[in-house]
Amino acid sequence: MAAAAARRIVPKGRVVVLVPTLDLLTQTIREWVALGHSGPAVAVCSLEDDPELFQQGVRSTTNPIQLGLWHGRGPVTIYATYASLPVLVEAFAGSYGQRLAPVDLLVVDEAHRTSGSMGKAWADVHGQSLIPAARRLYMTATPRIWAERPNREVAEGWRDPLPEEQAASMSDTAIFGKVLWKLTLASAITRGLLARYRIIVMEITDPTLTRTKLYGEDRLTEEVRGQRMAALQAGLIRTMTEHGCASLDRPLRPCPRPRFVWPRSRKTGCLTSEVLIPITSRSLAASNLQTPLQGRARGIKANLEKNLQGARTR
Repeated sequence: MAAAAARRIVPKGRVVVLVPTLDLLTQTIREWVALGHSGPAVAVCSLEDDPELFQQGVRSTTNPIQLGLWHGRGPVTIYATYASLPVLVEAFAGSYGQRLAPVDLLVVDEAHRTSGSMGKAWADVHGQSLIPAARRLYMTATPRIWAERPNREVAEGWRDPLPEEQAASMSDTAIFGKVLWKLTLASAITRGLLARYRIIVMEITDPTLTRTKLYGEDRLTEEVRGQRMAALQAGLIRTMTEHGCASLDRPLRPCPRPRFVWPRSRKTGCLTSEVLIPITSRSLAASNLQTPLQGRARGIKANLEKNLQGARTR
């Protein structure tokens, strides 16, 4: 949508495209080039000597002086991440005499990330004196509206609520402008742009895994962590089986290959690769998949503890 708007509004103009991540930046460049944006372009990010950017004919830099030397004036599409906003601000300010001329269109993708406190670095995108642009196009699928709750008491130790005049709310037309076009979730599903979905809430109860264990002093012990993981695995497997799905995009089918589960880090709770625990269709059958949740949890827990013990002895 933004690429089409840029071609229609400023076909040979100066355009800045802001995205939050490097992956999205390379994807955006690829899509824009495919849609006909083959003119001069530069990426303001840390991906120097990136083969994909080189293949697209896009140079990269994080030097505001270099950016001004390359594209101080004339048609150009500047792709940048939010983290590189200070480079753009410095380039527009004209460091060492190399000033970046104002742009005709500023595209702000994932614009909800620029909402909130006007004091954060990413809010610089709203400042015309910092990023001068004739037009701004904000795009988001999750608009964020900020408003103060009247007569709200702030608990001791909590930060004071953000004053409304210091918050960039996406309902503020003075900052984000008027909504030009909106596609609802229902319309997107009807048009086939999004898949239909259901929200499944999984409730797990187990008399051996009490709230005291989960949130008490023993919550980080191997025993409680193993019980928690076993309960989660059993509940997930049961829910997937009942609803006939093995992944996000295909139905559940018999799989002769082992399925692996990585234990979670004791400190962060993130998945680790220290121990691999194969869960095959045979081991699931041994865990008695058709029995109540408690029996399955114990079966998978025994399998988990067996593998963990074997890993320690190796």
